[in-house]
Order: sequence, then structure tokens, then C-alpha cells
Amino acid sequence: MSKRLFIAPLHLALLIAASVTVPTFGHPADVSYLRVRVEHDSVDLRFSLNVATLARIVRIDANGDNQVTFDEIEKAVPAVREFLTRSTLVSINDRETTAGEFKNYECVWPSPKDSMLGPQDAGQRFVDFHFHQPWPSGVVDVWLGFKVFEQLGDLHTIQCIYQQPGEHDTPVSFSQHEPEFLYDTGWNATTSALETESAAQTPAHQPHRWLMTIAAIASIALLVRFLFGRK
Repeated sequence: MSKRLFIAPLHLALLIAASVTVPTFGHPADVSYLRVRVEHDSVDLRFSLNVATLARIVRIDANGDNQVTFDEIEKAVPAVREFLTRSTLVSINDRETTAGEFKNYECVWPSPKDSMLGPQDAGQRFVDFHFHQPWPSGVVDVWLGFKVFEQLGDLHTIQCIYQQPGEHDTPVSFSQHEPEFLYDTGWNATTSALETESAAQTPAHQPHRWLMTIAAIASIALLVRFLFGRK
């Protein structure tokens, strides 16, 4: 009796496995990465998506040869950028906004222009997508929400790191069940705006400080020469 009960589930599992068609560029580790860099006057989002994830967003293997080239990735970038912009919900200081201006993308493996990626590479090769949202009035808090899971799959997760000057990194995991998070910088609007203004003024004032220092040294040298150089 117990033996039959053991064999039946095994046969059932094999039948299920045989009946499921696995996509060529599928990968069991459904994980994307995101780095959120919070400054006093801006928020930067850098997504890292593997090729398997890109294949769920757009038909990246355009000619169907089970290999992905740099040119195919490059042609897929506009569709991926549009998907991330549309599916990433952003609010700064309780004001709805967007992920920001798309700055660039980067294939983060050696010699990407010369590489030919096969199915075995799909989960191991990542492409970064960088967005920049300026916020001159000062960043107090950042809320993020994601509508990507319907297309990327219920098991997909986004492993995120929030980075802020003077603070420890804050890890957050986004998923189908926890698709949003509010990050509080601890800054108030006045402090953040003042820091932004100070940072903007510092480069302009710095040359004057150097000139004043050089002038003071020159004056001291002339005074020493005058006092001790006389006979």
C-alpha cells in the first residue's frame, strides 16, 4: 500500500514535467536587481535584468536561432525602457512622478559586442538600465511600486538596495505580494534644499578660497624677505 502511494505521485510528477514546455530562455532564479541612489536633489534608479527576464519583456531573440547578439539586445532597449517606465510607479515627497530620464544601458559582461549568448547564459548575463530623476526642491521620501509581476511572473522578485549619503545601505525585496515600499531619508525639505544649494555653490566659491590662500602665502613671503633681507 505504502509503496503504491509512493510510486503514484512520482509518476504524476514525471507526467507533469513532461507536459510542461519550458521557454528556451527561461531561468528558475527569477530575480532582478535594483539600486536606488537617493541624493538631496535627485533619485537614480539602476535596474539589472538578466537576458531571461528581457525575453519576457520583448522578443529579444529576433531571428529565433536560440542565440542572442549585442545587436539584438540593442534593438530591444527601447521596448525594455518603455516597459520599465510604464511599470515603475514613483512618488517623491508624496508627489507622483516617473522613474525619470533614461540615461543609458550597459551590458555588464566582458566584450559584449563580440559575444553570442546561448540558453545557458540567459540567467547569468545582466543588462543595466539607468534612470535619473532630478528633484531640486529636496528629497524627503521616495515611494516605489511595481506592476511588472503579471508579465515577469508571480515568482519574480526585485532585490533592491537603497543608498543614501551618510547612511547604511537598506535592502528591500519587491514581489507580487509586496510590490511597494516607502523609503524615508530622514531629511526635511528645508535641510535637503539647503544641502542642494550649498553643493551647488561650493564649486563656484572654491577657486576664490585658493586664490586667497595663495595671496596670503605670497604676502607672508614678501614680508619675511623685507624684514630679514635688509642689511
